[in-house]
Amino acid sequence: MAVRNSMEIIMKNIRKDEIEFLMQEQQWPAISIYMPVSRIGDQQDPIRYKNFLGHVEKQLVAGGMRQAEARNLLAPEYKLLEDKGFWVNLGANGLAVFRSKDVELRYALPLSFQELVQVGDCFHIKPLIPLLDKKRYLVLALSKGSVQLFKGQRHSFSEIELPEETPASMDQALKYDDPEKQLQYHTNTPGGGARRETVFHGHGVGIDEEKENVERYLQAVDNALFPRLDELKCPIVLAGPDELQGVYRRITKGKNILGKGVNRNVRDMSGEELHTQSWQLVADDLSKEEEEAVKNYRNGLGTGLVADEAQPVLTAAFEGRVQTLFVVGNEHVWGTFDQEKVQTTITGLNDSPSVDLLDVAARLTLCKGGDVFIRTREEMPTDSALCAQLRF
Repeated sequence: MAVRNSMEIIMKNIRKDEIEFLMQEQQWPAISIYMPVSRIGDQQDPIRYKNFLGHVEKQLVAGGMRQAEARNLLAPEYKLLEDKGFWVNLGANGLAVFRSKDVELRYALPLSFQELVQVGDCFHIKPLIPLLDKKRYLVLALSKGSVQLFKGQRHSFSEIELPEETPASMDQALKYDDPEKQLQYHTNTPGGGARRETVFHGHGVGIDEEKENVERYLQAVDNALFPRLDELKCPIVLAGPDELQGVYRRITKGKNILGKGVNRNVRDMSGEELHTQSWQLVADDLSKEEEEAVKNYRNGLGTGLVADEAQPVLTAAFEGRVQTLFVVGNEHVWGTFDQEKVQTTITGLNDSPSVDLLDVAARLTLCKGGDVFIRTREEMPTDSALCAQLRF
């Protein structure tokens, strides 16, 4: 991965290969800064960032770097404090910054990070691990005035482009439809010789015809989307008025559409609301793999193939013996791990050369092909900040 040029514009997402790059060993000092930020801009954000930089500078000097050299390394970050447009237009929940002598990376991401500063010989990547989750779902938002498609994961949600032939609205779908169906002319002659009555049925006139138009509109949407959406093999949540969802479920060729949907007009919702409500509908299905890993860990108790203390877990992770690792996301175990001696020391201090040992265990596990799940303390399989199921 190429090193970024100084003062490069902040990136709004992070790719898997970029996280893998950040997992690699670095030369000291590898600086990691995480902080929550305001989506709409908050004057306190640059003030807090300046405080973080002061803390980093102290650690650099304490680690043997000259004051002028430390200030020069952090010069682009100090300059960033003066860029008001940067802080106003972040449009994210969290800011992640990675600095070293050769690396300058900044990411505005959908995660609301816990505040953290670390200076060590590797970057801190634990808060990014949820973004490696491959499990995804789709939200198809329907209304008479629009069609939208979103892709979601537990910690991310964004709109994606529809196939070109998808009608943008019911009016567009019916505009080029059979003109005989758009305007029907009926001549009724009531019994008893009453006068001849002419009735015009146009779009939007009459309950039966309105239902027919809605069905033709949704049929056009479905023809554009399926079977290509089924090829993605992920759950699809419908969002929109209940009556539109009901018609769509009846006529669709899609095989992965959930029975429950978000019964609101998406235009009345924020992206965060739609993400939260749609995730609640798919969470159980997409979390099956993680729950199975918890079950396997508990089944391994007493077999010698599980560990829940820092030294044995880190040793196993370093040796490539960790199959599944669980770590608490919002806690830290500060210390050092000497890879030459394969020795763990817990210091309890967030000062260089100490690093978060939970992060070290996660990084080593991922680099050796294991799985890592970030959980809350209450969700952990055991009463520990980390635990692992071992391969052998």
